[in-house]
Amino acid sequence: MHKQSKRTKYLRLEVKEDSEGSSKGLHRTFAEKGRTVGHGRPKRLGEHMIPFLVIGVGGFLGANCRYLVGGWAVDHLGTGFPYGTLLINVTGSFIIGLFLTLITGRFVAPPSVRLFFAIGFLGAYTTFSTYMWESLALLQSKAYLLAATNLVGSLLLGVFAVTLGVIVSRLV
Repeated sequence: MHKQSKRTKYLRLEVKEDSEGSSKGLHRTFAEKGRTVGHGRPKRLGEHMIPFLVIGVGGFLGANCRYLVGGWAVDHLGTGFPYGTLLINVTGSFIIGLFLTLITGRFVAPPSVRLFFAIGFLGAYTTFSTYMWESLALLQSKAYLLAATNLVGSLLLGVFAVTLGVIVSRLV
């Protein structure tokens, strides 16, 4: 009797490039646990936890950086407008554009660097940067309708979801 092995699939983010080496944006792919992924060798016991630890450390630092930048904005610019959020969103968008372009176009970086910085650090610092990066990737690929849907849809659905959350919390 042939025993069939079960493989667990997990999500992996990679940056796709065109023939000139320009980034085409983040793409989600699925890989199977236990198969060779990225380095051409099987993963050792416990090695599958390393990406989670790398992302976690990056997230810890990104969240603390967000706290510090937000506090600085309140101390120096006041609370009449969400300057901290604006500053974090804009700087995060600049940083993800700079970082992902450099590591996909000019420098070779191991996948752990991308996990640490793009997903961990910037993911905790601001998800707005990912939203902008993915929207730019859609615009660059001339998928204008999808880009507009992503930009406007995220904005409108986000405001709707926040409003719904407020309404539900008042009912509880």
